[in-house]
Amino acid sequence: MHPGSLTSLLPKAANVPSNNVVMIDGRLLIDRLQYGVVLYGQRSLIMLVNQYASRLFARSRSFTLQGGALRCHDAFEERRLSRLLAAADEGRGGSMTIRGGGEPPVNTLAIPLASATYEHEPGEAEPLGSPVPRFGLVFGTTDVQAADTLDTFAAVYGLTGAERRVLTELARDRSPQDIATDGGVSVRTIRTQLSSIYGKAGVAGQRELLAQLLQFPPFAIH
Repeated sequence: MHPGSLTSLLPKAANVPSNNVVMIDGRLLIDRLQYGVVLYGQRSLIMLVNQYASRLFARSRSFTLQGGALRCHDAFEERRLSRLLAAADEGRGGSMTIRGGGEPPVNTLAIPLASATYEHEPGEAEPLGSPVPRFGLVFGTTDVQAADTLDTFAAVYGLTGAERRVLTELARDRSPQDIATDGGVSVRTIRTQLSSIYGKAGVAGQRELLAQLLQFPPFAIH
């Protein structure tokens, strides 16, 4: 798996310690995002919760922040969330949909940030003890056919360009035969690419793939 990075959402600047986020007009850039973001440091400790996520947790009956930790009220969902957090802390991306409380489901994407770094002047060392986010959680709802959603999925699971195009057509309810005809390739080639996508995403088939795709938020990761 080749996870994407939330660093594309945050500005890079020389001489900015890694425990700071550049301020724009007196507000955190991350607070201007129209989806929830939670950044985690070492030992899965929460470093930052943006305003959208704070509002979401305050009104939700499905999950909340308790003692500085994200908790699901439903025991089954809590176990799933714990597994997602553990995998993300080990550098593996993933997703889940949090359900419960009679509310609309909340799609949740975990993005490892182990490679997140800030630029420094040549020879300048990163300040000791300055925490670097290990992974982030993104919350929201999405349309399976949204271009940015497909880009996010492709980035998180390391899809090739050809696999990304097949995924796009599959999300449009096109059959492997139709995709092959339009692309001027054999159905066998398309099925091989689909098998590769299934393997990278850890799903058994098309229905499970599309269900997982629905969990991804509508923004692109590069």
